[in-house]
Amino acid sequence: MLITFIHFHKKYNRIIHKIISGTTGMLSLHLLWFQSHFHNNIQDCIVQNGFPFQLISDTTRMLSLRLQSH
Repeated sequence: MLITFIHFHKKYNRIIHKIISGTTGMLSLHLLWFQSHFHNNIQDCIVQNGFPFQLISDTTRMLSLRLQSH
């Protein structure tokens, strides 16, 4: 039973790692997209006080720290 639990735990950690890694990659792409629109002065992108930048940046940082801890 212990071996089964250890196997499940390792498989679970790999799945979580893939999800977090993929999410971090997607958030990084969104951050680049927001930055490019902001820097190109495109008027149809409303950014108030840099909110999307900060939210995406903080979330990416948090997920990266989670990846490093495993």
